[in-house]
Amino acid sequence: PPECSYILGNPPFGSPSTINIKKNKQIKNIISIHGGFGNTLDYVTAWFFKAGEYIDKKTSIGFVATNSISQGEQVAQLENILFKTLGLHINFAHKQFKWTSESRGKAQVTVIIFGLSKIDKKEKRLFYEKNKILMEENPKIISPYLIGMSKHLPVVKKISQPINGLPSMVTGSKPVDGG
Repeated sequence: PPECSYILGNPPFGSPSTINIKKNKQIKNIISIHGGFGNTLDYVTAWFFKAGEYIDKKTSIGFVATNSISQGEQVAQLENILFKTLGLHINFAHKQFKWTSESRGKAQVTVIIFGLSKIDKKEKRLFYEKNKILMEENPKIISPYLIGMSKHLPVVKKISQPINGLPSMVTGSKPVDGG
């Protein structure tokens, strides 16, 4: 690590429902090492975890990833492992954009880019496209949802008990005309 300035790449993607049993087991093992649970993280997140374990304060990480890791229930696990356990900070990012490969099959996916390090840099860089023009913000904080903010946003987490003391909802709204 002391001789490594950057870890950059485009790791393989794959949602828990589309990757094979071996890859699912690998990601589950990596998640469990850091106190995570379940089968809710994309395969690409394993590269973030392994790089985060490897680096020191002089090294930065930059990976292309599926946009799904900055949405939904994956964000809570990423926040817990990447930011709390491994002590990483998002110092630059690119919000979601369409990426097309140059290969014969012409893969087209929506991706993001996370730039992380163990140093919380004062100047952050958040890129996005607006009317096909590359734009840049310099927020104080980049949330795991890839939103530039002046203070930390709460991360939505799955909980088993209502936070307001009311009984748990079992079914919610369920219109069943005539029964």
